[in-house]
Amino acid sequence: MPPKSMALGYRLGYTNEIVEGMSGGPIFNSKGLLVGINGRMKYGEPAFGIYGFEDGTQP
Repeated sequence: MPPKSMALGYRLGYTNEIVEGMSGGPIFNSKGLLVGINGRMKYGEPAFGIYGFEDGTQP
């Protein structure tokens, strides 16, 4: 998990492939525990501003 929050309150970033329709789907860790809910596509619209931290720095 990133050390600080991403814009719009997002907190978890991961590298798995994301496809349309996965929004709201579960994100499990290697132990099968739910750790998050998918909220955005891998390559979103820049206007969303979710691919950077709240302080303006980039992951």
